[in-house]
Parts: sequence; C-alpha cells; structure tokens
Amino acid sequence: MKHPKVYLLTKKDNKYEIYFGEFSTLDGIKLLDKNLKIKFEEFGATNYKKIGFATENDIPKLESIVEFVNFLENGDYIDIIQCEIEIIGIGKLSTHDDGECCFTLDSKEMTFELIKKAAPIEYQDKILSELINNQNKYIKIDSNGNIERYFTFNDYIKNCP
Repeated sequence: MKHPKVYLLTKKDNKYEIYFGEFSTLDGIKLLDKNLKIKFEEFGATNYKKIGFATENDIPKLESIVEFVNFLENGDYIDIIQCEIEIIGIGKLSTHDDGECCFTLDSKEMTFELIKKAAPIEYQDKILSELINNQNKYIKIDSNGNIERYFTFNDYIKNCP
C-alpha cells in the first residue's frame, strides 16, 4: 500500500480536515468502507475516452465507494484534475491533481481511523500523536521514523527534494 508523503490535521467548525499529500484519489477512497454511498459534487479529468476534459456528467453514475474504485481500476486511464465527493453520513473527500487528498469529516474517531489506515503500520501511533499535538502543521515522516514539521505548504515544498 502507498502512504502519504505529508499529513496535516486541522479542526474547523466542528469538522476535522485531514490532508494527505502525494496520495491519489484512488488511494484516498480505498481507505473508506467499500459499501459507503457517495455523491459527486464536482469532477474534472482529462484523457477520459475521447472527450478530452470530462466532468461528473460525462462519467457513469457512481453511487458507492466500490463502484468508484472499480471505475478507476478497471476503466481506461483517466487523469483526475479535480474531484469532490460527498461521503454520505461521513463527510467529504476533495482531491486535486490526483496527488492531494483532503477529507472533511464529522467524526474525530473516523478521522483518527483514516490517519492510521493511511500511515505506515510501524508509525501509525507516532504520526497520529504528532498530528494531534501539532494541528495546523504539515508533518512529514521518513522511512526511519524521523519527523519534520512545516508551518505552511510552501515551507514543505521548499524543503522537498
């Protein structure tokens, strides 16, 4: 399983936001229960069939996580630019350029569960603890478990190889 390169946890208006950097739309939706129902709010992609740029009106009606996963894994190559789905009863998932996943969730428990699912197993608790204690900071962890913290996305980008 692929893991995010960077994490961010924020709390706004009684909702929890988790940002996973360098994590695709497919990676993000695979963290969720496959039976959850979804509703597309926005979708934009290139290289879908011969359409060029496709929107939510151009793709099949997808109403569950499993249908969306199957669409992405078993269909023609598609380059997702923007995707926003409502996860019914849970929250939302927004992705950008198929490399940034941002979940907005109603439940702290679900938030922590997704962070643990996304993180490498040996660092799940360490990443979760860092995010809880350093909200609003980008957290990067290397393969040896070393943590780096960044105050802004630009700081993170400047320090990436």
